[in-house]
Amino acid sequence: MRVLFINPAMRSYVRSPTLPLGLVSIATWLNANGHTAKIVDRSIKRYNISRVIKEFSPDIVGVSVISNKGIDDAVKVSAEVKRHGLKVVWGGTLPSSVPKTVLRSGCVDIVSVGEGEATWLDLLNALSNGSPLESVDGLQFLRDGEIVATKERSFIDLTTLPPSDWSLVDVPEYFQTYYDRKKVLFLYSSKGCPGSCTFCFNHSFHRSTRRRRSLQAVIEEIRRLVDGYGMDGVYFADELWAVNKDEMYDFCSLLKDSGLNIHWGLQSRVGVFDAEDFRKMYEAGCRWIFFGVESGCPEMLKKLKKGIRLQRVDTDLNACADAGIVSVAAFIIGLPGETRAQIRETVQFALGLHATQWQFSLFMPFPGSEIYNSLVAKKLIVPPSSLRGLGRIRPTEQVFHNFSEATDLELKIIRSFFMWKCFVMKKLSKDIKKYGFAKKMIKDAVKNLWHRGTLHFFASFFNAAHMFLSSFFYAHFFPSVKRKYGLK
Repeated sequence: MRVLFINPAMRSYVRSPTLPLGLVSIATWLNANGHTAKIVDRSIKRYNISRVIKEFSPDIVGVSVISNKGIDDAVKVSAEVKRHGLKVVWGGTLPSSVPKTVLRSGCVDIVSVGEGEATWLDLLNALSNGSPLESVDGLQFLRDGEIVATKERSFIDLTTLPPSDWSLVDVPEYFQTYYDRKKVLFLYSSKGCPGSCTFCFNHSFHRSTRRRRSLQAVIEEIRRLVDGYGMDGVYFADELWAVNKDEMYDFCSLLKDSGLNIHWGLQSRVGVFDAEDFRKMYEAGCRWIFFGVESGCPEMLKKLKKGIRLQRVDTDLNACADAGIVSVAAFIIGLPGETRAQIRETVQFALGLHATQWQFSLFMPFPGSEIYNSLVAKKLIVPPSSLRGLGRIRPTEQVFHNFSEATDLELKIIRSFFMWKCFVMKKLSKDIKKYGFAKKMIKDAVKNLWHRGTLHFFASFFNAAHMFLSSFFYAHFFPSVKRKYGLK
């Protein structure tokens, strides 16, 4: 069968697009098993979907929806596909969390729940053979007006997947600037996380399970992208890059032995590595690490089921600095039940850290997370009943639901203060030139203006300018609020 996969455009987005890793993996798997798959990415180019359909003649169309920001365009292209009489399948973290809302929209026939490689292969084989959809694990669909959910899909063994076919996308279009690197791509070496943080979708989507790819396969993938496209850096998109020192040392040794001259970064957990480990990682090319701290208040950390010790945070950040690695300490504010005193405690904790940078996100109850389910059960939030309602939500960037004592304005001021603090930071590490973060942000914004096409240039420009000016405004004014939280 012929399958067209669509990655929808993101609304009002100033960051550079990242590789649609899930779609590339699924399409590669299908092509290796006798089907023909094609990917069009509207975050790169506003493809005319009707024209693509006429030229490619697909039998079925899949749309990847990872976040709320892609919903508007996903609905638009799905409606266009339906006008051609084709079935539409949505997949990704968002539709997997709210399949009923998606199916009742009228523009989607099937939802692929969870990761899609095995599900899509079974689905295409079932459609080819005339088998019922009920025979395919990992699906939800409408049957006579009622939603049918098939058996939960077992996880695929990641080591059985073939090397990704990068000819399916225009790889250079996804290059990003990251500190001292100009051609960075997002890749992954594992899926899932063993944690059960109450704010995260991992528990429902990955069932708190982490699975690794073959490290040798990851190294070879990096080599193909370096040799074929000139990639000079990797940001590992894993929810948790390594769970222990053995795994880290194996990867670093393989990468050093490969002779590949790249810099890379990752997401890690406080308390996994020590000073010697960070030095080993630096020697293998690691230059930045994102740590999810989430709160500087022990009581809130307990509610979040984060499972880290605050006493260890600065130890790790100092060790990163000594090794020459940029550290990013990430926090969430506006959590349910969070008092002003607890938010101030987090702010003061963050200011006292030897972090290179800080990231403050505004709390957003993600569908499928424990906090979200609790808020729904308490009737404190009403789940959006339509895709339009879901599309209005801007996770982490604006206050959508505020269940803390702080006002919306106070939360915006805190977030903007730390954003501006990062933007004007002159020196990040010994390897990175002055104002490395500011240069990255500016280059991303400029590049993204043109990705959305001429008609959307001014809207994109306005959005980027608004983000910059509003951050400056909230960060530099409101002295009484800044004093209240000790922002200096």
